[in-house]
This record gives sequence, structure tokens and C-alpha cells, in this order.
Amino acid sequence: MTIADGWPTAARASAAARVDDGALPPVLHPLLAARWSPTTFDPSYEVTAAEVDAILEAARWAPSAGNSQPWAFITGRRSDPIHARLTRHLTGSSAAWAPSASLLVANLCHRYVEDTDWEYSEFAHYDLGQAVAHMTLQAQALGLHAGSLGPSTAPLWRQSSRCHSTGKSRR
Repeated sequence: MTIADGWPTAARASAAARVDDGALPPVLHPLLAARWSPTTFDPSYEVTAAEVDAILEAARWAPSAGNSQPWAFITGRRSDPIHARLTRHLTGSSAAWAPSASLLVANLCHRYVEDTDWEYSEFAHYDLGQAVAHMTLQAQALGLHAGSLGPSTAPLWRQSSRCHSTGKSRR
């Protein structure tokens, strides 16, 4: 990513001056500075439907190649069968801490893009990462914490009945 692309001339000059004059680097945004990946969660807290909707909405606003939004999410709140089903398929260290999370989200990536002449999107995984980063920051803004965990077994995702696509159009 080239930060200066598209910036007004004054902003480019200001950014260059910060680098050239030995000044301290810009301060990290408080949401980023406060972010951390917990390994325990409050077992009494229940995430609300509105919080889940806001987190998914943040993904919808993430940039993607050609606005393809090649992602979908399976959500499981601690009190529902999807959470239990996702928990059964956790592996490694995630199996120790993730079951106590109020919400589990499985991130899915569509590599084949409908309504295009692309054979597949070489950007799909990157775009999914953008969406997940947006979700993580939205959770942080809501006072929640997010931890990432590795992939699990693909058949679980194909069989799920609750898959959320965040939609296409924001324009």
C-alpha cells in the first residue's frame, strides 16, 4: 500500500517532513493501541444481536477488489447450537479458550467471483483479511475483544445453515 497515493500535496509534504526531520512517528489510533487477543472471556456476558449486526456491518464496509466482497460468515452465539457446533471443531490452543467466547465467527472466503470474467479472485484472501480486520476494530469500538483462531474442518462450514453474506452494495 502506498500511503501517499491520492493525498493532497500538503499532506504528502507533511508526511515527508515527519520522516525527514527526525520527528516521532504518528501516534497509533487508540482502538489499535488498546487491541489485544484475550485467552479468557467473561462467561456471564452475552453478546447482543445488535452487536453481532454491527460487527457484520463493519465487514460489509471493508474494501475489496472490484467490490466483490468475497466473504461470508457463520456466527454462533454462546447460547445457540451453532456455537456448540463450532466449538466441537476447534483445534490446538483455540480449543482451550474459544469455547468461553460469547460469539464465534467462522470466516469464509469465496475465491470464485460470480458475474465476472475472472476465473478466480487472486485477492479474495486479502479481501477477507480486510473484512476481519474491520470486524475486529468494530468489536473493539463496542467494548468487546476479538481473538483469532486457525482454520478447522471444511465440511463443517459447508453444512451450516446460518451463513451471513454482508451484501454487495454500499453506494
